[in-house]
Amino acid sequence: IFSFTGARGTSLRSNTSSVALLKRSQETAWMAENGLDGSMSPRLIDDVLRDAGGFGGFQRRVLALGCLAFACAGAVIVLPSLLLPQLIVEWHLSSIQAALVSTLFFAGNTCGLVSFG
Repeated sequence: IFSFTGARGTSLRSNTSSVALLKRSQETAWMAENGLDGSMSPRLIDDVLRDAGGFGGFQRRVLALGCLAFACAGAVIVLPSLLLPQLIVEWHLSSIQAALVSTLFFAGNTCGLVSFG
């Protein structure tokens, strides 16, 4: 506890324990409001979405973009199996060379994913 005299001769006291007590009571009140004090059961994601207005246009756009990105990633994996038979014919590759082309494709894909995300 610190005590000193102000400009008018009044005693000003700073009590660190009262500040800590006030902060603790504010945190307790916040936890009670948000159901984190054990008085309420945890809220489900469905409840939070319903309270926030439901599954709207923004969520649909994010879902569509996520599905598009997933489809593009899948297409990259399928690409060598579709192109390799044509490359064997046009480049006159042996089976070992064809396997090497496929291996190098996936090695390059891995390096690109690690480097650029």
